[in-house]
Amino acid sequence: MGLLIKHLKNDEDAELFLKNVGLLKTKEKCPYCGSTEYYVIRRNHYKCKSCRREWSKYKGSIFENFRIKPLKFLKILEALSEGTVLKKISKDLNVSYNTVLKVRNLIREHVLKNILNVDELEENIFIGVNHVNHKIKLDYLKTIDFSLIKDNKVGKLGRIYFIHDYKNYELLIVISENTIPELDEKSRELILSKLKKELRVFVDDFTNKISSRKLVNNKTILYSIFLSLYINDKNTLHEIIFSAFQNIKK
Repeated sequence: MGLLIKHLKNDEDAELFLKNVGLLKTKEKCPYCGSTEYYVIRRNHYKCKSCRREWSKYKGSIFENFRIKPLKFLKILEALSEGTVLKKISKDLNVSYNTVLKVRNLIREHVLKNILNVDELEENIFIGVNHVNHKIKLDYLKTIDFSLIKDNKVGKLGRIYFIHDYKNYELLIVISENTIPELDEKSRELILSKLKKELRVFVDDFTNKISSRKLVNNKTILYSIFLSLYINDKNTLHEIIFSAFQNIKK
């Protein structure tokens, strides 16, 4: 989908693209009386010949929530999938920062709830990581058993701990709001050399995101970790991002 977005030239192209992927349905009749007799009164606005009421052609669509033109909306999605910083997206596309943030937050909440199955974040976040069939798999864990963690298996970067070989997981990632004494006393400098290549690339990508952007919000850190799963599979990431808007399309 990303390559298709790059070739869109205007809002008409973008609107057609959104219709084709099922994310947009514009009104073909009056939403108040059901009449199919209406006329254009100004850009994207109609007036019913029967009941004389007006409406936007985007009423009940994703653009009623975001009040942004189709092409810029798609370009925001594309930039977010590339991991572009929100301020840069706002500047490059001449869109308000709050609009970009709103779009990002909706995607983030969708990912946490429907993809990672996280209903509510606890003070400490535990994520089991495995490399299976050439793909990295994440499991959100409620608790961990600190007694199973060996002294030479813990690395630390800021508020994030990395535990090698925890139970059935090749790697356990712990994101903490505060330091965890049981892990601090066992931690040392983060060493990635013992991980498989794919896991090293994954960890390196999201730790760079977190370090360079000085992320402190646990939701955003977890979302950044999720994005790093798809650094080599943008098509799947685009599909997941698009799916965040399925529940608000009409």
